[in-house]
Amino acid sequence: MRTQVETTLRQWFEPKTYPCIPAVQSMTKHEYLVGIYDRFGEGTYSRELARDLLFFRERQKQSRSLYLSFWAVFAPGEPLSEEEFETRMWRELSYLSSQEVPGTPWDPLFSADPADPRFCFSLGGDAFFIVGVHPASSRLARRFPYPGIIFNLYDQFEELDRRGQYTAIVKKNRERDMKFQGSINPMIEKYADRWESIQFSGRDNPPDWKCPFQHGLEPPGRGSSS
Repeated sequence: MRTQVETTLRQWFEPKTYPCIPAVQSMTKHEYLVGIYDRFGEGTYSRELARDLLFFRERQKQSRSLYLSFWAVFAPGEPLSEEEFETRMWRELSYLSSQEVPGTPWDPLFSADPADPRFCFSLGGDAFFIVGVHPASSRLARRFPYPGIIFNLYDQFEELDRRGQYTAIVKKNRERDMKFQGSINPMIEKYADRWESIQFSGRDNPPDWKCPFQHGLEPPGRGSSS
C-alpha cells in the first residue's frame, strides 16, 4: 500500500494549479513523511502514529524546514460522508492524545479546551495544524483517494509570519483556490486564524459546531504498523 499511496501523492499535486502553496512546496521539494495505518477512527495504531508524529516533529526541528509535512494515511474502508469522516478524524486524534507522556504541557500558545476557539491539537508540547483529506470532501483540494490526516507544526506557520511571508501566502492560496474550485473554503473565509479546529476536517460546519475532541481517550484495541 505504501507504494500506491506515495505514487498517488506525487500524481495528486499539480504545482501550477493546486491551491496551497506550502503543500506544493512540500511535494516538489520532497519534504514530507508518510505513515500508513489501518482502521481509521478506531485508534488501533495510536501508539505507532504518536511515535511517527513525534519523529516528524524532531525531524522538522532539526531541519528547520518550513514545508516538511507528515501524512497519516489510512487504508480505505467503507465510504464515509463528510460528517462521518470528521467524526472519525476527531476520534483518531482523541485516541492519539492518550499516548501523550504524563505531565507533558499543552502548547502554551493555544488553549487545551476544545470548547475554546483557540484550541489546537497538541502533542509533545507542540501544536499541530491539521488538514483532513478523504474521497468525499466537498473541497477539491482535500479530495484524496484515501482517508488521511496531514500534520504540520504550527510553528512552521509562525516562522513564515516572522519572516513576513505568511500574509502573502494566504492571499495567494485564496486566489488559487478561487481558480481551482470557484470559491474559497467557507471555513477559512469565515474563521481564518480565529478558530482553528472548525477548519481541520474540511467540512462546512455550522456556527454552533462543537469540537468533539476528547482528551486522553483510550483506544479499544491496538495492532502494529502496516
